[in-house]
Amino acid sequence: MIQYAPFDRKQAKLSVMASIFFSTYIAARLSIGVEYEGWDYEDCKTYIMHYGQDGAAIDEYWKRLTAEQGYALEYAFGFLFTSEILDQAIADLDGICTPEEVYKAYLDLGCAPFSVLKEDMAAFVESKKN
Repeated sequence: MIQYAPFDRKQAKLSVMASIFFSTYIAARLSIGVEYEGWDYEDCKTYIMHYGQDGAAIDEYWKRLTAEQGYALEYAFGFLFTSEILDQAIADLDGICTPEEVYKAYLDLGCAPFSVLKEDMAAFVESKKN
């Protein structure tokens, strides 16, 4: 396996999760705050600064939040649902399939609603267990 990160797999996974958190989850939470809870610019700035980002980052977020309804929500929820499906399948097939085989099976399913992907991955898991 080619390793791109200059640290071990656990650190690499944490780095990826931190990147997703800062690029997707914060933006999704800000979108909910603005659209559902009525947050203004200052509320968003306070939230961002709580996570160690400087106040300048809010300008870029604010432009996107006010220009695109639901900004980042589809990506955040998509990542959560995909992670849930893959993590469950990998855990269920530990010792039977490699994570790479599970990822390939997931990708081979193609585009579908998450409920369908979840059912199809469950069927894949059962087929490998039998």
